[in-house]
Amino acid sequence: MPRPPLIVIDSDAGRRNEIGQALTAAGYEVVPAATAAEAAHLTPEIGADPDSRYEALVGDHSLARLPDLLRALAAVLYSGRIELDRGSVDLASGEVVAASAPPVRGRKALFRLVRLDAGPFRIVAGAPLAATREIHDDLQTLMAAAIEDSMGELPDPRTQVRIEIGPEFFAEDLSPEEQRIVQAAQRGADLQAVLDAGAATDGAVLDALLRLAERGVVVLEQPQPGVLVVTDSTADLPAHVARELGIEVVPLKVRFGQQTFRDGVDLTPQGFYQRLEAGGAHPTTEPPDAEDFARCYQQLDRRDVVSVHVSRKLSQTWTRAEEAAKLALATAGRRGAQAEVVDSRAVSAALGFQAIYAARMAARGVAAAAIRTRLGALSPRLHVLFVVDTLDYLMRGGRIGKARGWIGKLLGIKPILGLQEGEIVPVDRARGGQAAQDRLLELLAQRLAPRRPAIAAVIHAKAPARADRVSRLLRERFAVRELLVAELGPVLGTQVGPGMVGVVAFQPTDDEAELLAPLTPAAGGG
Repeated sequence: MPRPPLIVIDSDAGRRNEIGQALTAAGYEVVPAATAAEAAHLTPEIGADPDSRYEALVGDHSLARLPDLLRALAAVLYSGRIELDRGSVDLASGEVVAASAPPVRGRKALFRLVRLDAGPFRIVAGAPLAATREIHDDLQTLMAAAIEDSMGELPDPRTQVRIEIGPEFFAEDLSPEEQRIVQAAQRGADLQAVLDAGAATDGAVLDALLRLAERGVVVLEQPQPGVLVVTDSTADLPAHVARELGIEVVPLKVRFGQQTFRDGVDLTPQGFYQRLEAGGAHPTTEPPDAEDFARCYQQLDRRDVVSVHVSRKLSQTWTRAEEAAKLALATAGRRGAQAEVVDSRAVSAALGFQAIYAARMAARGVAAAAIRTRLGALSPRLHVLFVVDTLDYLMRGGRIGKARGWIGKLLGIKPILGLQEGEIVPVDRARGGQAAQDRLLELLAQRLAPRRPAIAAVIHAKAPARADRVSRLLRERFAVRELLVAELGPVLGTQVGPGMVGVVAFQPTDDEAELLAPLTPAAGGG
């Protein structure tokens, strides 16, 4: 029987750390807190758990959005920093005093961070705060303004802003923000550069830009690389990564009883795990319909398509995509159109990496057929290892493959599984807790050259603290050039259940490294 979680309250950080480590070794889940008030709010219910060193609370935005965190921290008059993969927020006595989302700071940075709906965060008490207070509004005012500013989807940041002065330009005066945009457009700029310049928030800049476009002063030209990249929701791509790279994501479906949801659209990871843990009938999953792909493949009239999907041994998604591609090619209005439908032989971040790489190659002018060839060459070198709390979910979903022989034989031992030719296979076994995570890294060390640059991902199912520890170990033991941390979406969460943590790693050849490198320092999940 699992031991109950314990809250360790001690104002002395050293004692708190020592007690927490001893209780963890005895099998307890521990939540450290400096005060009773802090403990009442900083609990796993808001999606934050203690890290392995008891230095911070960690979580994922897919389970706890930034506005919810800020409200909980304000209630306990928290002083410290929230660290995110795209920036940070400083709080003093519960008030937001500074924010950073390079290259911008202040309110503008905070509003950008509020938009994030995926990615890890760390709550670090006692972290050095910004030297100067940048934000002076109270939290309620800030959150109301942030929500208003984030209404609507931002266009592709690579959209070109081109000056095209029409008659309306001379008919009306331009506001200071409109003047700044016109000046940027005259010099030649993409949307991201226009958003980064100046102090106005992204929503305000976008409003001004759309007004100028309506009046014929500027034209917004959508980026049109020669190849469109499509994937599916089992890639677990954070929405901002897909948007930055122009990747179309087709959602699979999750069914709870008579209710059907689209993965990542109608059902978030947070809502999914709440339903899963509430009990009742076990959810089932369904591939997209061919019509869902057809909407993406309509672009064959203008450009070629590379559509890379979850292993066909795990889902019918690839089959549906192939059917839709054949129909789209038969009716395409452009001679010589190509639609390459790729079986990734992978899932989750291993699939996500292939979509990212395809998009990066497309942006660098690589043709669809050549992208498919490249993906086929690197796919076998994407190493995938993960440990689940129980095999029950894999058994129910029928995805257990060659690991079926382990059923009923583990007696408390955690199975370490992997992917081989697109199928889940047993790799090893270990005692629970940190021992299983350590074994993951040991097994990975047998497959990677320790000093060669690596691209890695940590995937987890409602286990941000475990993901945080594995991320740290990856950086300590390998030459990690890019690291993506991803929460499993509802479809894969149905198959593995909460508590799963895994790693994906890949070492590109010298020839691949330049071709697959990020297009900009901020893009591409790392």
